[in-house]
Amino acid sequence: ISVHGKKLLVIANEVCDPQEKQSLIQKGRDLALHYHELQRSDKELRSMHDELEVRVQERTKELEKANQRLADELKERKRIEKERKEVAEQLRQSQKMEAIGTLAGGIAHDFNNILSGIFGYAQLAEMNLGKTDAARKNLEQVVKGAERAGELVQQVLTFSRQAEHE
Repeated sequence: ISVHGKKLLVIANEVCDPQEKQSLIQKGRDLALHYHELQRSDKELRSMHDELEVRVQERTKELEKANQRLADELKERKRIEKERKEVAEQLRQSQKMEAIGTLAGGIAHDFNNILSGIFGYAQLAEMNLGKTDAARKNLEQVVKGAERAGELVQQVLTFSRQAEHE
C-alpha cells in the first residue's frame, strides 16, 4: 500500500503467528529508524559537502591570488636582474673608457715631452743657420711637422679629458 508516496507493509493477522508478527513489526521499525538516520546522514553529508565545496573555492581563490603575486614578483625580479646586468655592463664599459683615456693621456704627455725637445733643437738649429741656407727649409718642415704632432697631442688630451680643447 502506498500512502503519501511512501510504501507501507501490511501484515495480515491470519498469515503469521504472533511472535513472527512481532519480529516483523520490530524489523519494520528498525528499518524505518535506519531509513530516517540515513536521510538525516544524507542531509548532513550534503551540508558538509556544500561547506567543503565553499571552502575549496575560497582556498582556490586564495591560491590563485598567491600564485599571481609570485608570478608578478618573479617578473619583477627578472626585470631587476636584467637592469642590474645592463648597469654592470655600462660600468665595465665606463671603466674601459676611463682606462683608455688614462693611457691615451699618459702617451700624449710623453709624446709632448719628446716634441718639446724636437721644437727646441730645431729652433736652435734655425738660429745657427743663415737666411738663405738650404737646411733652413728642411728645419722649417721639421717644425711644421712637430706643430701638427702637437695638435694631435692636444686632440688626444681632449679625448682623454685631461685638457680642454681651445
